[in-house]
Amino acid sequence: SHVSTLPCPPPSLRSDGLSCEEESAVTSWKYFDIVLQGCPPFYGYGNYTYTENTDKLTGSNAENVVSITFKSANGVIEGNPSLAKLDSGANAATGVGIELSQRNISGSIPLDGSGGFNLTNLTQQDNATYTIPLKARYVQSDTNVTAGPANGSVIFTITYL
Repeated sequence: SHVSTLPCPPPSLRSDGLSCEEESAVTSWKYFDIVLQGCPPFYGYGNYTYTENTDKLTGSNAENVVSITFKSANGVIEGNPSLAKLDSGANAATGVGIELSQRNISGSIPLDGSGGFNLTNLTQQDNATYTIPLKARYVQSDTNVTAGPANGSVIFTITYL
């Protein structure tokens, strides 16, 4: 099939030139970033115990962990937790899902909320900015593809420890 993305209006699956005869045809990756601004410093955290009768403090510091997970607002394609379902509605495209990946990684990100990845290079600087480089593409998920708007939404959750 021929799936094209347009910057404006929203991307659509075009009916001209559709010739996919098997599942898993893909479009080229489109790059985008999630930018987190005004982040607090990450000094780590401690797990200490004070024993009064010995007057000793024992324990250790641990690095902070900031993780990001993703969940498709419309659910995922049955049998494939890495493909987000498209928005439904009148004239919406069918037979296609949306895949996400880290920009420098070849594997897909699970979009059912079951996995994600940790952010790296956390700083002890206040008001820091972190850029998370990602990429997205359309993946044919069914032998029958219909043309129409091919929009979808993925919710990301940041967890700080």
